[in-house]
Amino acid sequence: MLNAALFHFLGRNQSDHLLAVPAVDDADSERQLTPMTEILECLTKHGQRLDSEIAEEIGVPLAKVRERLARLAASGEIITCNLTRFEKNGKRIEAVQCRISGYVPPLAPGRKAKPTPASGPVR
Repeated sequence: MLNAALFHFLGRNQSDHLLAVPAVDDADSERQLTPMTEILECLTKHGQRLDSEIAEEIGVPLAKVRERLARLAASGEIITCNLTRFEKNGKRIEAVQCRISGYVPPLAPGRKAKPTPASGPVR
């Protein structure tokens, strides 16, 4: 179930959310997720992921995951990018890379380039 922290992270109100799961009293039913919220939780937990990685993690066929990703992208919940990779043997792999909409990953550790001073007017 998407919790309040996830909705706070997404900047949305849980009661107005289309994909929100209704509250359940039974403790065993707490982990029952809708297919869309499983993907959202996976992306929240891991950040940017490939569609094949999501399918493997949540145990859903790749075609179904791609359908759900398309619906989430259409609703603005996630951002997707088509990706083509080539293996060493030349095999072409088509994938969809996605992340939660509005999420900016933290800066990478290490030294950063210093900003250049603004130059004056050109004469």
